[in-house]
Amino acid sequence: MARAAATDGAVLANQRTLALQGAGSFLRRLLCSWLCFASKDCFSTNPSYVYTIVVSLAWRSYVVPHILQVEEDRKPQIEAAIVRIMKARKRLDHNAVVSEVTRQLAARFLPNPAVKKRIESLIEREFLERDPN
Repeated sequence: MARAAATDGAVLANQRTLALQGAGSFLRRLLCSWLCFASKDCFSTNPSYVYTIVVSLAWRSYVVPHILQVEEDRKPQIEAAIVRIMKARKRLDHNAVVSEVTRQLAARFLPNPAVKKRIESLIEREFLERDPN
């Protein structure tokens, strides 16, 4: 008889877990304290349920220009770090420059994709030059 009571308790715990999985965090905390089920309660999934996410265009029109502005503001910082490193080292291969710039600017942001573009920009403006060898 003790085994049957233990399995009934396990069934009730499983039912409580199933009910709380679909609830949000606030609702989960609220329901957790007083949620009780009878052993005859039955749960099933709803196959017709569709979850949709709506992204407003107003949000997108704000975020995209903001991201572009942040990238524009970071360009001089990346270029200054490159010039500082090259003045100190005189000669350095490309991978070493990228890793050193990333290390110096890691406290502020991660500049990895932009470093190559900034090196090319500095070469075009003749702040840097490639080794002919």
